[in-house]
Amino acid sequence: MKQPAFQFQTIIFELSLSAILYTLFYFLNLWLTSRISPEVGAHWIFIPAGISLLLSLVLPITGPLGITLAVFPIAYLVRFPGELIPSIGIAIIAGFAPYISRHVVVDGLKINHDLSNLCVKNLVLCVLIYSTIRAMLHHYWYVFVNLRDLGSDGLIIELVGNSVGTLLVLLVFKFFAGLYINRNTKIR
Repeated sequence: MKQPAFQFQTIIFELSLSAILYTLFYFLNLWLTSRISPEVGAHWIFIPAGISLLLSLVLPITGPLGITLAVFPIAYLVRFPGELIPSIGIAIIAGFAPYISRHVVVDGLKINHDLSNLCVKNLVLCVLIYSTIRAMLHHYWYVFVNLRDLGSDGLIIELVGNSVGTLLVLLVFKFFAGLYINRNTKIR
């Protein structure tokens, strides 16, 4: 049985890791794509979407919570300075979308909770489901708080950006995981 102090330390570590990773990739993405982002909150390539999905797949509770903790100060201090209500909504959606997507995928596609039977087809479906849920929730929130028009291209741009960013992250993750696995297999 795990000790309560160890569990607490693990939770704090996972929350911190999630928040730091999301923040780092958010600012990297902002630096790389700020010139090609035509709508408020919409990016043609959004790498943090991939980090969000990856974190929610690996850390089902602490990943989305860490993302939410990271997004609020980014939204409140950087993206929409002083706008409390839009920032709270954006933070909740940023954490809630991957959490809901994980449950839709795990339950709907009958994926094991440890992801051991996650095949390429289901991974692509996971990316599309997640990208769609995230884009729709963000778009309609931006419309609700008057940061975007309902008929704007933001929804399509976010859907594309989330999908591209998520695929990029998963491909890079797969590449490095393959290197790690191959290196450790050769040692044995």
